[in-house]
Amino acid sequence: MNIEAIYHHPYGAYVYVNGPDTLRVRLRTSARDSVQCFARWNDRCSSPDCQERVTPMTWLASDGLFHYWEAELHEPYRRLRYAFQIRDASEEVWYTEDGYSHTPSQGGWLSGFFNWPYLYQSQRIQVPGWVRDAVFYEIFPERFANGDSSNDHPAVKEWSGKPEWFNFWGGDLAGIQQHLSYLQSLGVNALWLTPIFASPSNHKYDITDYTKIDPYFGSEDSFRKLLEDCHARGMRVILDAVYNHCSTDFFAWQDVVANGETSRYSEWFHVLDMPPDWRKRNYRMFDHHGHMPKLNTYHPEVQRYLIDAAAKWTRMGVDGWRLDVAGEVDPSLWRAFRRELRAINPDIYIVGEVEHEAARWTLGDMFDGVQHYPLYRAALGYFAAGADTPTFGTGSSEPWDTTTFDRRLGQIRSWYPTPVLSALLAPLSTHDTPRFLTMCGGDTRKLRLAVTFLLTYCGTPMIYYGDEVGMVGGPDPDCRRPMLWDPAQQDQELLAYYRHVIALRHKHAALRTDGVWTCLAQNEPNIYAYLRGELPMGNTPPSSDVALIVLNNSPTSQQIDVPLQATGRSPHALQSCWPDGTLLHDDLAGQVYTVTHGKVTVRLAAYEGAIITSRIEQ
Repeated sequence: MNIEAIYHHPYGAYVYVNGPDTLRVRLRTSARDSVQCFARWNDRCSSPDCQERVTPMTWLASDGLFHYWEAELHEPYRRLRYAFQIRDASEEVWYTEDGYSHTPSQGGWLSGFFNWPYLYQSQRIQVPGWVRDAVFYEIFPERFANGDSSNDHPAVKEWSGKPEWFNFWGGDLAGIQQHLSYLQSLGVNALWLTPIFASPSNHKYDITDYTKIDPYFGSEDSFRKLLEDCHARGMRVILDAVYNHCSTDFFAWQDVVANGETSRYSEWFHVLDMPPDWRKRNYRMFDHHGHMPKLNTYHPEVQRYLIDAAAKWTRMGVDGWRLDVAGEVDPSLWRAFRRELRAINPDIYIVGEVEHEAARWTLGDMFDGVQHYPLYRAALGYFAAGADTPTFGTGSSEPWDTTTFDRRLGQIRSWYPTPVLSALLAPLSTHDTPRFLTMCGGDTRKLRLAVTFLLTYCGTPMIYYGDEVGMVGGPDPDCRRPMLWDPAQQDQELLAYYRHVIALRHKHAALRTDGVWTCLAQNEPNIYAYLRGELPMGNTPPSSDVALIVLNNSPTSQQIDVPLQATGRSPHALQSCWPDGTLLHDDLAGQVYTVTHGKVTVRLAAYEGAIITSRIEQ
């Protein structure tokens, strides 16, 4: 046994509160070792009825180097100490805070066990329940639809063509409201609106007033009507909070420019020397954009202004906030932001824009989730990359094989507490990236396969406006073209496919859970198959409500024998969910399969996927 690979630390994704008397613990072992893992625990304080308990750990993920295991520890006294027991065919190892041992500790109060002094509900990771059932749709309001020409920008363009940096097309809130029936028919049930507050630009990421709707988009009354109409249709709405920086037209910045060090707002920003001058770059700014001065988000007055602005819209009924450039904002602001907005709406969804591993923000005191750019990059490498496809600075055009893809997905799952996985907002395109279809070289088969993955994998899927009708575009501003509303210009087959797969996600609860088990990760040709369903804990048997996803990411048709046994070291034989003779149904193609010798034989065309369940429609 490779004991050097065994690892746990009592913080972050490795241990977290998951209920009133429940602690989840995680353990890492070598991927080369065939082991069984157990968690042992009891009340950390001596008592007459203090008995040690033991539970088998559930295999969670693998990244090729390590396996990750998880267990739930229930302790009615809400205070506990715990240790790990790892077995292979030849030895047994105990792992505690003191390290490794081949003999069990006696478990006294100074035994060296890992300790969790007390389970407080304020420590619990609580993601709004509605988020795991959501399919999001990102709208860039200025380019979605022009519903009211009376509020158009003076330089508004005709509704077609490729954008430049400073174009205006007249999209507004009325345009969104007029197309809610279309969005409802698509199957999305949550909208993310990029900034709608007063700003001189078309993108509104340089805000001048956080308390007012931009007049070219509409009014506070028109936003309220949009919000009410969305809620009446069962659709949630989240807004974009740009708290890292503001516009140079922001009132506080204007005061600093006018009054320098005597300005009462001089500490609201990071001015290196007065007066601020964008040509000298003598103040902190977003990226290197002089028209976006960086706010001092540690300052209590800045925090009060920004939180009060968000509270206004939250009281109006906003369901969540996407936080722009969230990783560069002082964490103390996000903690106060969460605390105060959750007091207004306990179900509000808070998701940060962080482009990399972001576990430190998702431990229950700041964000529910983040934008899932690591998953986006993995999907780009596996489904889109190739010698004949553009990169636009997104990375190598060298395509990923299935093993690399699967290991990366396992690594990502190991980063986060399990409840957070369902709150990661997962895109294929955004207003900041090239369109995924463009990255696929225009091959809609590859896009469809990636969409199948997105809508069947763990996380909250998000569709960027127009992707569903075949819109293309390179890096911004080209990815922000006006929405195609003419049916003759839309890819109707692609639109129908999006509707179908979204409907299947809503239909099958297994597709909205946190559990993922790889069944097959084959290279040359690239075949990927995984089971989706609730993650069983301890001695709980796996649910029969699972779905099998099979992806043929190759340019030729394939006949694939998929074993119904997860790879890794799961303690459960998952083929017991579907014993031999079980009839299975591919909800995408309508094919019926029979489980034989613990396998399913699936036939797929090039770049085709299957969503297989045991529910046979009569």
